Amino acid sequence: MIKRGLLLFLILTLILSACGCQLAKEEIAEEGRDRLIGMYITTEHLDLFDWDAFIKDHIGDMMNDAPIDMNAQYNQRKYATFIKEYEQTDIRFDGIEGIALIDYFVYNDGEEFGYHSLITGDEIADRMIRSGDSLGIEGTLYFSPISDSDIVLFMNPVYQTATGEIYLTAGMGHGLAAGSTGESAYWLSESYTHTINGQEQQESFTVKLFLKPKNKSNKVFIKQMSADDAVLSVTQIRPDSIPSSLNKDAGVAYIIIEYHGYNFDGQYEITREFADMNMGFIPCYFTKDNGIATVAQIEMK
Repeated sequence: MIKRGLLLFLILTLILSACGCQLAKEEIAEEGRDRLIGMYITTEHLDLFDWDAFIKDHIGDMMNDAPIDMNAQYNQRKYATFIKEYEQTDIRFDGIEGIALIDYFVYNDGEEFGYHSLITGDEIADRMIRSGDSLGIEGTLYFSPISDSDIVLFMNPVYQTATGEIYLTAGMGHGLAAGSTGESAYWLSESYTHTINGQEQQESFTVKLFLKPKNKSNKVFIKQMSADDAVLSVTQIRPDSIPSSLNKDAGVAYIIIEYHGYNFDGQYEITREFADMNMGFIPCYFTKDNGIATVAQIEMK
């Protein structure tokens, strides 16, 4: 499917590098063009099609049983609202529950340069940003293969106007059958040419979402270990009371994240992972009722 220069691909393997980005306002406001900035993932199809206008324009074709092109001009937009909480800005689409994977441009009034801000839902793990001529973001969504029913996800593209407004349009769906243990990924990509100081430049933006199976977890324990493999402390992390931070014990050499839950065959299983001590935080995954995992980032002080 090709729509407004936007391509939707199903892929198996992707590689991405990360770095920062700062752009001048005139680069973003290129000829008033709306730009792809991410996706908003929902579990239900968004009915944004303007049926009244479509019927009005094609009533004659329908009565004569003539071919009809249901093109993009009838796909309506849903604009976002900006919510500031605790000195942070969030993006919401009123009335629509979903998972954000969005890299939007922040306009600084009275200043020449703005900056990019990455907003993701709690379900998005392994976030990465790419800058340069090929801008892009990516994230991973983990799901449980032993969910009671199929999981259907709709990848709704999100755009930003030259004046800073953000909106989404209805996207395509992808089904994860109950019991599926395969990995896959979607990407949305847009390429364009613009002119800076009289010279044409090629740029592109890609947002990629990996879909990966993960054991269904209902208990998580953080074990701090000494260099001689002695247990210094054990902290249980509960999904309804996740601490924002934990203190490292004196003499801690490494940390184990221990998951209690169910494997792909539905058998109770305990798995363990080593935490990356250099990251400064520990990711903990919990499986929600809909089969999708949410990830909490716990700072280690």
